[in-house]
Amino acid sequence: MLLLILIFFLLPIWPIFAQDPSWQRLNPGAAVSEAKAIAIDEAQPAVIYLGLQDALYKTQDYGENWSLLAQGLISAVNFLLIDKEDSKIIYAATQKGLFRSSDMGESWQKIFTGKDSLQQDVLGIALCYKPPKAVFIATRSGVFFSPVNRIIWQKVAGKISDTTALSIDSDP
Repeated sequence: MLLLILIFFLLPIWPIFAQDPSWQRLNPGAAVSEAKAIAIDEAQPAVIYLGLQDALYKTQDYGENWSLLAQGLISAVNFLLIDKEDSKIIYAATQKGLFRSSDMGESWQKIFTGKDSLQQDVLGIALCYKPPKAVFIATRSGVFFSPVNRIIWQKVAGKISDTTALSIDSDP
């Protein structure tokens, strides 16, 4: 019965998917490991960041050519976030902490290390754009936040203080 319902609803739109030539495989080049994160610059849609288990890549031409970023520094990427107010600023949540670039990925600074492996494993990032602008991160050991202009991390207290937070988002 479920199969018949799916066929009924998908049959009219299947030709759209079957003939859509816009989907293609993008390959950064080297042996690509598990892709875990992607971020597309809304101001410059040709700029795409791809976080893998082994590395972080960037393209500036819709995926035709890829460059390796922060070689040896950033790996095990869980989440990527581009600042909507300044697309030169990118955040990379990794299993080894949180990194930030202020120059579209050319250089990186580690801005959150955590006290142990649970805190270091940053799984998600959210920015609160209302003053004072702040960055929030979800870790395997709770949620942390800091003002963006000076990094001073505080752990969110209450019922979620030591809970694994798999994801986090902000209300625009």
